[in-house]
Amino acid sequence: MQQCIKRHLYPEINAKNKSPPRKPTAKELAHAHAIVDDFIPFTHGKVILIDRDAGQVVAVIEFIPISELTATEKAEINRITTFLHKWKKFVYPIAAGRGWGGRMWGVGWRKCMKALELFGRYIKLRAARSFGREYFQLAIQSQLVSRILGRMFKSMGNIPFESNRELMEKHGIPSFASGEFNDRLSKFDCAPHITFTTNGFYNQPHCDKGDASDYAFALFVPVKTSDGTLADPSTEAGASGGRFVFPDYKCYIAFQPQTVVKLLWTANQCTHCTLPGFEPKGFTRMGMLLQITKKAMNICSAIKTGLIYLQKTY
Repeated sequence: MQQCIKRHLYPEINAKNKSPPRKPTAKELAHAHAIVDDFIPFTHGKVILIDRDAGQVVAVIEFIPISELTATEKAEINRITTFLHKWKKFVYPIAAGRGWGGRMWGVGWRKCMKALELFGRYIKLRAARSFGREYFQLAIQSQLVSRILGRMFKSMGNIPFESNRELMEKHGIPSFASGEFNDRLSKFDCAPHITFTTNGFYNQPHCDKGDASDYAFALFVPVKTSDGTLADPSTEAGASGGRFVFPDYKCYIAFQPQTVVKLLWTANQCTHCTLPGFEPKGFTRMGMLLQITKKAMNICSAIKTGLIYLQKTY
């Protein structure tokens, strides 16, 4: 159990309260690392972080060394990471304001940013048209990827998983694997999109206030940059270092080399951030996130009820 006390890793940046916040200097990054050095590290096993005052589960964290994965688990994780690696060809990176370093992409459905467009998929149309066969094959694979990630999410927390499912059913939110907006949800569909990061991604401390879902699910995997496959624990070091920090609870996930990490946490209530780590040439840590945003929920609900057609703009 940990008590929640507000802490600022970047006090000068926080004081200016700009959106998006500026990138920290090397000195400010070193200062943040020094602060976190005094926090409680989580490095192995299964950890449940509980708010001491509220009695609420803040996070469930599971560390799994790659060497301890079953053949089936390795195949499933490889299926996910190679799918996302290939998908980068068909989507644009998400704007740099979401992070301070590294790259972020999205797969699936989101509220459109263009006038007169309501809800659509992340897609680089020119690439999808030029490599239609490859794009179609990936679209088919998304059903299996959704099933694997959904099972992982459910195994970490059945109630949060079912809560996500209920939100999607109630508001008519499609799964990231759905080819059409009105497709029925399958058994393990639990999010309209996946956001995923690579290339030493790190970001500012924040709460995901735009989330409609109470809990978000994340998976962190050390992979090869060439094809997105799992690092081989017998011959390859893979990414190491890097920390996923809960500043207000004075603790952090210390990413270990050759280790997969699953995380279920209250992303819309709990301040969190990632600090940069070391990624040797040829390797990166791929992080992926499943969540339901309020924007997605509201626009899908308005489409489902017909309210969208009564408004001049949305």
